[in-house]
This record gives sequence, C-alpha cells and structure tokens, in this order.
Amino acid sequence: MPVIWVNPPYPWRTVWLNPGPDVVARTGFSNHESGLVQFHSGRWLPQIFNPRFLAHWFQRTRLRMMVKALKKQGCEKVVLYVTRPVLMPSVPLEGIDRIVYHVFDDYSYSATAKAIDAREKSLLERCDLPLFSSEIMLKDKGSYNANAMHLPNGVDVALFAQSYPVPNDMKSIPGP
Repeated sequence: MPVIWVNPPYPWRTVWLNPGPDVVARTGFSNHESGLVQFHSGRWLPQIFNPRFLAHWFQRTRLRMMVKALKKQGCEKVVLYVTRPVLMPSVPLEGIDRIVYHVFDDYSYSATAKAIDAREKSLLERCDLPLFSSEIMLKDKGSYNANAMHLPNGVDVALFAQSYPVPNDMKSIPGP
C-alpha cells in the first residue's frame, strides 16, 4: 500500500528569512530506504496564514500533489491520516476518500476538564474514523462521531520480557 509521509510545512519566515540546518529548502518528494515516501513543502509551499486566499492556495496545492502522487502509484482510494487537529486542512479535500483521526493525546494541556477545542470538535465530526488511544479520551470525545473506536497503545509484554542471546556482531558493544 503506497504511503506518503507529509512533513508539516515550515512557516514562511523560517524558510525565507532564517533557515536553519534542519530546514529542507527543496519542495517535493524523497524516498526513504524503507520504501516510505516523504513530502517536504520546502521553500515554495510554506505555511502562511495571511492573506487567507493565498494560505488556502498553498494548502490545496500541497494536497493536490499528495493525491496525484498516490494515484500515480496506483491508489484507488486516498486516506488522509491526521494526528493533530492543527494539521487538518481547512480547504475542501478534493480526491480524499476517507479521513482517519488518531487521537493519541489531549491537546488542551489542562489538568481539569474543559470544553473541546472547536477545531478538534469539527475534525471529530468530519472524519470517517476517529481512533482513540485511551478509553478516557474515547469517553470524553467519542460522542462526536458514531464510528469512534478505542485503539489502545500497547506492546507484547511477554515477547519483550524474554531473554535472548546477544548476537556475535553485537557482543563487543557495551550494554546499558
């Protein structure tokens, strides 16, 4: 299944006025050795907020590039997998067939319960499948979407609790 990892766009000031060593200047796709394709917005499709028409144009252009690349790889259906409400595009999603929102953190950063953020509420109502990593978040926010599911984080404890012999090529490396 073709996957494109979309790196969040850099703010325009970062790429044009103060680019650090970690800023990818080139806009486009790169192939990782694992086979994963990454998209970098680079200099030519940065994050801007005003004027709104231009911000939306940049966002639509980034999305169109993703959809076109996935269709070129043979995808018949395109799924947008969102992990934070701020990463959800505000423009119409042309060519996107499904939206999955993986809720694995509470972004209110509050110790006490408070009203849900308007952007997150909108995303929960709009997405096709909200996945919650905790039952508490599912209880608090799952009512906004009938398809809400609990998908717990986890590990096979029994597998990782087993002791395995150290491979020969790693014996000379000091352990923790």
